[in-house]
Amino acid sequence: MAAWIAVSCGGGDESATPPPSNGGTGGDSGSGGSAGTAGGSTGGTGAKDGGAGNGAQCGVCTLDKDCATGFKCIPAPLGDLFCAKDCASESCPSGDYECVDLAEYGRPDAGTAGSGPDASNDTGSGGAAGEASTEGGSEAGQDAASDGSSDSSLGGAAGAAGAAGAGGAGGTGGAPSTGGSAGAAGAGPQGKVCVPTKSASCPCIASRTGVKRNCFNENSFGKCTGKETCQSNAWQGCDAPAASKEICDNKDNNCNGFTDMDEPGITGNQLCSSGQAPPHSGFTCAAGECQLAGCEPGWTKYPPSTPASEGCNCAIDPPDITATKNDECANATDKGSLSDVGSTPVTIQGTLATDSDVDWYGIVMKDQNEVPIPNSYRVHVEFVAADGNPGDQYRFDIVRTDGKTPCDTAGLKTELTSYDWCADVTTDPTKPGNADSTATYRIRVFRKAGAAGDCKPYKLKLSNGGGTGSCPADDGCGQ
Repeated sequence: MAAWIAVSCGGGDESATPPPSNGGTGGDSGSGGSAGTAGGSTGGTGAKDGGAGNGAQCGVCTLDKDCATGFKCIPAPLGDLFCAKDCASESCPSGDYECVDLAEYGRPDAGTAGSGPDASNDTGSGGAAGEASTEGGSEAGQDAASDGSSDSSLGGAAGAAGAAGAGGAGGTGGAPSTGGSAGAAGAGPQGKVCVPTKSASCPCIASRTGVKRNCFNENSFGKCTGKETCQSNAWQGCDAPAASKEICDNKDNNCNGFTDMDEPGITGNQLCSSGQAPPHSGFTCAAGECQLAGCEPGWTKYPPSTPASEGCNCAIDPPDITATKNDECANATDKGSLSDVGSTPVTIQGTLATDSDVDWYGIVMKDQNEVPIPNSYRVHVEFVAADGNPGDQYRFDIVRTDGKTPCDTAGLKTELTSYDWCADVTTDPTKPGNADSTATYRIRVFRKAGAAGDCKPYKLKLSNGGGTGSCPADDGCGQ
């Protein structure tokens, strides 16, 4: 049986007479058709589309108003939007679709039906009447459509909703320009809609050309997301990158949402060297760059240009680790004493671990009485041949004192690579050959100005004795 509804048109008589059951004359009422299509932005456009074209099932949309009446614009699981038929009281178009709860399936926040008045609608009235026509007036509407009596400007013959509205010839649905109760009923993620059963998205057909959706590239490292486009009836051009091992580069290489050190459970060593820590240190990742995470005690990085992969490559001399470093004369490392008779040369090895590092040493060179033979006292200091002065970067200063003021700079010899001091074995009565020549020495090792420093150690040889007949000439001696 055909339903009838009263409609208020432009302040006219609100009473109405039930239309004929076949609805044949109802289609002539253009305002009745308008009333059947209103109810906010969704209802108005629905009547225009009439359930066909892009506003139908799987039609392209951005908002609900892009879809036909009885359809909603919702996002597919892969992110592409499509028009989905309301299936709360009707079945889905075919077995290719299933009816799902919209609240669980999801829909866009914007453009929902019944959001209020829309000045672009052809009529602002009759939202409720539109719904009533869709559900209760289909018989009358179809009769009117078959008679061709649908001269409504909204297209009375265009689909069941418009035709039924025309057949209603007016109703009580909603005050003018209010959007009607039908619009309010569609607000928010409510109801049920038809969605594809065989794929995550609507089919890629000609009418959906240009639509983009999410796509994925998955391998053993992870799963990355990109976009692909519907072209020539096929989804094409997925731009998802290939996941890779997470490294220190300020990127989410394995596409799990974490970048570099934010990765749960990962270490700087894993990001920078496949888990292998650099020598005497460890890696950390900062701003996409691998950096050393400090050095083990007794080690440092020198020179500063040393690659991080080499870690803390330079051993710090033990005297430089103590509170009283041997970088001052007063804190000189004591090397004991050497006699000119029967002693064994001493080799000092050290490292200058910074550009400004210096090493001070102290030693007593003893003169043993050798009467009646000539005095053999000869102090000799030099860098060991071959590898004692790598790159010719080292020099030393030396000063001979009486031991009472060992850091006296009077008589300081500077910028040396070798040094000699011999007892005078001549018959000069003012320089008796066997006079006691014992003295205290202070030696300062440093890197010469402009040298390209590295962490290779110096080796300094100190000896006493053997001066008889082999001592250099006076101009080559330290005295």
